[in-house]
Parts: sequence; structure tokens; C-alpha cells
Amino acid sequence: MAKQSERRGGSTCCAWENLTPAQQRMLAVGSWTGYSAQQQQEFMNITVAAEAIGVDLSGLTVSSIAIAGQNGAARTELNLSGSTAAVAALNSQLSESGNFSVNTFLGGLPHAGFTDNFRQKARFWSIQINTNTATGAAQLDIDRFNPACGVLALIAHGCQALWHFLTGTDTSVVETADALGGARLPVSIKRS
Repeated sequence: MAKQSERRGGSTCCAWENLTPAQQRMLAVGSWTGYSAQQQQEFMNITVAAEAIGVDLSGLTVSSIAIAGQNGAARTELNLSGSTAAVAALNSQLSESGNFSVNTFLGGLPHAGFTDNFRQKARFWSIQINTNTATGAAQLDIDRFNPACGVLALIAHGCQALWHFLTGTDTSVVETADALGGARLPVSIKRS
């Protein structure tokens, strides 16, 4: 079993050789070691969670990994880029999967610079994917509470968003990793 430090974004759990071929294809050669442990864990959290529910991110590559409070970032997000065809395929996949709602009032409107906002239909620890087919961009994050899943989740998400705004923080990558199956092996969520 991995040590706690390894589970929390240390060099062992996020080592290049632990990434799947699909994850490696999303990264520019040599860029992985330039990311901080938090950025690496954010990438792992999102790509593992996406794979676990069948989201195919083929044709998209990492343009940046933002961690709130670092380098002027206000949010913790995985930013991807690709062709308009790759983003259109992602949109179609998300729309047809039945696992996501799109552009709903409670689920939220797209972030600035994006045209569609997809939210995983899960009350807790849900993936949010913003896309813009015209620019070939996608932005992914995981929220602890899904505002589209009822009044309590909406209130909890609102309180959390207010706290993040006031403190300049965002959802912890460590808490997210722990919630997504303990992050014992961050390249694979343990399925029951």
C-alpha cells in the first residue's frame, strides 16, 4: 500500500511511468515534471474520474493546469485544447451518455470563454466540463457538491463557492483524490 505522502501527490504516485498511455498522450513530452505535485494530482483526479465514467478525452492535450491561489489562478481547473472536431466529439459523447446535464439553470452556465457547461449527474464529487467547439477548448474540474442535484446540494455548492471566493482557494486536490476511491492507485479508481 502506498505511503500517505505518495497518495497525496508525491513523486511516486504521479510518476510518468504510472500514467496510462492515454494520459501520456495528453501531455507534451517532458512537460509532466514541470508541473507541481498539486497540478499533477489535479490531472490524475480528473482523468481517472473521467475514464471511470467512460468519458473519452482523445484528441485533447493539456494546455494548462491551474491551481487556485497559485500564479494568479482563481480556480482549480484542467484546461485542454484540441481540434474543433475533437471538442465536437466530446460534446456529442457527453450529450448522448445520459451521465451529464448541459447548460441547466441549476447546473450553471458555461464559464467565461466557453459555450457549453456539462455537469455529471452525481450529487457529490461531480465532474464539470466546459467546452467551446469553435476554439477547440475544454475546461474540467470536480466539484464537491453538484448544484443541479437538489436544494441542499445547491446551497452547499453556493456556500463553498462563496468560501472559495473569499479565501482565494478551490476544492482541495487531496480531498478530491481521497473521495475518488482513496487514490491508492491514482491511475485507476477502484470499482466495486
